[in-house]
Amino acid sequence: MTVWMNVTFTYHWVGPACGIARQEREIAVALENKLSDNLKYCIWEFNSFKEISHEQYHRSFRELPINDRNNASHKVLTKWEKTKKKWKKSVLKRLIKFEEIFHISTVKKSDNSYEDVSNKPVTAGYNRAFHIFKQNDTFLSLGNDWDYPFFEMLSYARGILEIRIVTCAYDLIPIKFPQYCGGNTVERFTNYFYSLLKGSSAILCISKCTRSDLLKLSNNLKCASPKTQIIRLGADIERNLSSEPLISEDILKLDNSPFILFVSTIERRKNHVTLYKAYHLLAEKGLLDKLPPLVFAGMPGWGVSDIIKDIKFDPLTQGKIILAGRVNDDELDFLYSNCLFTVFPSSYEGYGLGVAESLLHGKFVLASSSGSLPEVGKDFAEYLEPWDVLKWADRLTYWSNHPNELVAKELAIKQEYKPCTWSDCADDVISVLSSLKD
Repeated sequence: MTVWMNVTFTYHWVGPACGIARQEREIAVALENKLSDNLKYCIWEFNSFKEISHEQYHRSFRELPINDRNNASHKVLTKWEKTKKKWKKSVLKRLIKFEEIFHISTVKKSDNSYEDVSNKPVTAGYNRAFHIFKQNDTFLSLGNDWDYPFFEMLSYARGILEIRIVTCAYDLIPIKFPQYCGGNTVERFTNYFYSLLKGSSAILCISKCTRSDLLKLSNNLKCASPKTQIIRLGADIERNLSSEPLISEDILKLDNSPFILFVSTIERRKNHVTLYKAYHLLAEKGLLDKLPPLVFAGMPGWGVSDIIKDIKFDPLTQGKIILAGRVNDDELDFLYSNCLFTVFPSSYEGYGLGVAESLLHGKFVLASSSGSLPEVGKDFAEYLEPWDVLKWADRLTYWSNHPNELVAKELAIKQEYKPCTWSDCADDVISVLSSLKD
């Protein structure tokens, strides 16, 4: 069984891996350990897939300089802007050529289903796109692929070229919550999942919640769903085995006193604003001295400039909310290991890796009751309505000032919680891949 894993997304990723980038990378490494030479890597380039070696893929992992923490975010953005400018010109030319060759398009009908209105594909062009694959090979794509044109070709690759197609659904948030997206994201995301439903031999889902959302979408689009299978995501963080862990001085200083931790990209959906409002409310009541500092570990995302300004310039919460920015794996492990407890107030998640990582470190979680988070945290977390600022303020205060109860929670987690590793996740993926041979 030859498995071709499409690693286009992480191959071009810049900076510490987070979100889908982390998940794709970790699964790739775990699969490589189990499948060895039967696993090959490929990337999408110039309207076709090309093979890259295991060594090439691993060399592509890039980390930010640890000694330049203050300017790290700016440097990444600067580099990204330069790359994006070049990339836009290149991709625009390729897309024009792609459309001229393949004439691909879908339209939304009045009954909300999608109709393929493309001309018949140019067989030679499609064969060229998948020229490295052989009949009965398996194409495995677990990255953030919705911006690439190849997903519209999967149905052809599966049906005509007889390539097994396995894709992954992390979440359907742009479809369920369009208010968190800009431009034509919703339409493009819907078209992407329509193509996955048509072209996949199997779709991996990272939670029961995501699987349910996907099946509902399939019904709404009047499109038959392929085999769907839930896989367990790992939560283990690779530790630096060198004598000197890569941890910045700013992060090390946090160990001087207790702190509460929230690991997440700063974006509207993650709901940092509720935590900020809770701290502000307690400050107005003169009660903020009863809470330890709150650390936000993650880079700024889209549409959060206002909340970041509020945090930075609010005199009532100065020094109580710390923007740690991007963190590497060593720093992430350090923060989880040394925090008092963690929080995860997201308005919706397809999984909630931060909850699983926290529990793996034996830390109690105060989490949102929305989406898949109760599925991940089970009985080892306390759940609150995501937008209930008063309740969050109350429970943040409670758990910050009841150390004995917190210790009891941690003991229960260490004794009863059964974490999943990335090796377990790889086993789930391999099980699905093997089932397709039958």
